[in-house]
Amino acid sequence: MEINNLNKEYTLENFILGDYNNLVSNVAKSVIENTEKCYNPLLIYGKEGLGKTHLMQAIGNKILENNPKFNVLYVTSEQFINELVEDIKNGKQDLFRNKYRNVDALLIDDIQYIAGKDRVQNELFYTFNALKENGKQIIISSDRPPKDIEFLEDRLKSRFENGIFVELLMPDYDTKIKIMKKYSERIEFDVDDKTLAEILKNDNLNIRELEGILNQLKLICGAKITEELEKDKTYYFVVGPYSTA
Repeated sequence: MEINNLNKEYTLENFILGDYNNLVSNVAKSVIENTEKCYNPLLIYGKEGLGKTHLMQAIGNKILENNPKFNVLYVTSEQFINELVEDIKNGKQDLFRNKYRNVDALLIDDIQYIAGKDRVQNELFYTFNALKENGKQIIISSDRPPKDIEFLEDRLKSRFENGIFVELLMPDYDTKIKIMKKYSERIEFDVDDKTLAEILKNDNLNIRELEGILNQLKLICGAKITEELEKDKTYYFVVGPYSTA
């Protein structure tokens, strides 16, 4: 059985994109259904904490669900780099190439971290070409569009831009409410609208931060926020700093 590194909890069903990310949603659907060969590679970029890792793994999980025999592999750029360095050191570069060039879909997270690493970029370039020539799907995430990644080789920028790159945007207020309610259901935490509104007085909080606040509240309050807990200073220690920022 292939080790794909995919987190099964990262699904499209528990990831709310919202109308503000319609393009991302449509592109993701096309990649999953394999209806748009031009969406290869797919590069998803955006600021930290917006769910890029969740989304790309959700796409990978859906591809695997639709094609159970596919070899789908997800790695962070750090894993890719460390594995390459180790295999070069041990004279096992052929094993590395065999692993990465014989997949049906390769997902690499935070691709910006390979910038400036010449040997890694060279290996990725030829891996990219091998997969593309064989019609295999490549999905990449980054914190910025390819042209803005310093010290990334031009030939890689060209490859990345040859497919499609879409920006994952900060969700609006209503979508953040939906995301928080959905996440609360996942962690079995009953949170009231008043608390959500209080937290969202700071509209700069990203998804990761919002989920972190809910995790802290559950730790403090248990399954539900009671009136007594709302009066507790620990509750305001968690909610207050964010809502008054």
